[in-house]
Amino acid sequence: MQNVTLAQLGAGSFQRVAVKGANTWDTTSGDENFYNLRTFEHEWVFNDANNEESSYITHCVEIYQGVSVGADYLFESVAIESVPDRPNGGWPGNMGEERARLLRDLYAGWANPSTGGVNGSESERDAIASAFQLMVWEITHENFDAVVAEDMVGQITFEFGAIQRQFDGSGQDVVGDYLTQMIVSLSDGPLQYAELVGWTEENAQDQSRYIPAPGVMMALTGGLALSGRRRRS
Repeated sequence: MQNVTLAQLGAGSFQRVAVKGANTWDTTSGDENFYNLRTFEHEWVFNDANNEESSYITHCVEIYQGVSVGADYLFESVAIESVPDRPNGGWPGNMGEERARLLRDLYAGWANPSTGGVNGSESERDAIASAFQLMVWEITHENFDAVVAEDMVGQITFEFGAIQRQFDGSGQDVVGDYLTQMIVSLSDGPLQYAELVGWTEENAQDQSRYIPAPGVMMALTGGLALSGRRRRS
């Protein structure tokens, strides 16, 4: 179990998003309602084994429910394949192995294992974080026809399907540019692996957390600065 406090919202922005679980990946009903949703990273604090405050970043894998800044939560740590865990087996259900493969690749290419948050300069991190969160929702909520991760990539779109996005202005276009890059990165070679864990709580949004590999942990202990992997040139 993880007893944590949501200290603040991290990098990200509000995005116009429609959620309609009845849509297949390639359809739109035309009557979707778009809302300003938070596409921010979540920065948590907790007391470690030495009773010292530590922190880490997670991302929301469950678009329904919510978490509040300053509130305490007791999450159960589970396999990443087992989130989101909706009440009564509701949509979208556990992501399973193939969607988890896509999520691992997304983290491997765009997130920093030392923090769990996205890579990028301060000026671009909000846009990258928003695109990353949108991709997490698309991976975990879209009604793909494909059953294999590699085939799901070709069905990722934000114009149709269960997760849709509107943009307005240059700032929104930047997020769209990063979405395009992230989709391309999922198909630029064999899917990469990142160690992820799921957090689930009955009355809060389920989360995904990036767990540093043993080599990364050794480097952190030695005080080395890590930039993390990224596919962007």
